[in-house]
Amino acid sequence: IITISECGASVYSISELAQQEFPNLDASLRGTISIARRVVNPLAELVKIPLEALGIGMYQHDAPKEKLKESLKKTVEECVNQIGIDLNSATTHVLQYISGLNKTIANSIIQYRIECGPKGFTSRKQLLEVQGIGPKRFQLAAGFLR
Repeated sequence: IITISECGASVYSISELAQQEFPNLDASLRGTISIARRVVNPLAELVKIPLEALGIGMYQHDAPKEKLKESLKKTVEECVNQIGIDLNSATTHVLQYISGLNKTIANSIIQYRIECGPKGFTSRKQLLEVQGIGPKRFQLAAGFLR
């Protein structure tokens, strides 16, 4: 038996992202899928949930929203960078938290990976071929990518 938190699943299930991922399913099924995916890759699923919807404590609404959001974002970035991310399976939502990357660059990485075909990335050095990644950005990000 595995216990999985359903925190934020209902918020995800009605999000634009969930509707893009599963356009033919109703919200309850999208939420169920999100919870099930947390067994396989919790980090990849949890980054899809708006930080304020994670339910991090009963006093979270007493904290200044911007400061809380900034602090939560920093914590997510630290977790993602500490764990590391597989370049050939990561989504934009996870990649954007890697040091030196943002949503635009994450989308460029996904596009490059698609263009590479089934093999995807065979070396981190290929990141230098991605539009928007130069030597400095590569230096910041490569150590956190597998």
